[in-house]
Amino acid sequence: MEKSTCKRCVSTALWRWTAIALVMGLCMTGNAVAGDYGPYKAVLVRVIDGDSVVVDVDLWPGLAQRVSVRLAGINAPELRAPAECERLAAQKAMDAVQALVTTGTLTLTDVGPDKYWGRIVGKLWVVTAKGKVDLGQILIERRLAKPYSGGKRLPWCG
Repeated sequence: MEKSTCKRCVSTALWRWTAIALVMGLCMTGNAVAGDYGPYKAVLVRVIDGDSVVVDVDLWPGLAQRVSVRLAGINAPELRAPAECERLAAQKAMDAVQALVTTGTLTLTDVGPDKYWGRIVGKLWVVTAKGKVDLGQILIERRLAKPYSGGKRLPWCG
């Protein structure tokens, strides 16, 4: 009994590492740029902040991979910022993301590598009965996030 449990653990671990290698291989190749991969059906696991979420991405039937996603093209206020006004704005952005992503199904597109290991960058679309909306664009329109294409981030307060 103990040996079969161990074999099952090894088998599960191998499948997980295979899935991780697949996702990271797709996203971290030298030729990968934003827009190379997707669309993928995604299921929200949790909202990290106004511009980052954790989702389970369906790679193929029966195989999903949990991945941290930074929303492409935007920068939201930081929850751990020194300025109180930025922390309050960050909470509003996070609440808006939570409300928006629970209104429909999610699709992850334009997936590419992020500068931090273990995270990818991509667009997250919320598909509802009214149509498909880009979550990042909605946050920008509501002034809960700013456009961002790298480099120095602009201050939120003052």
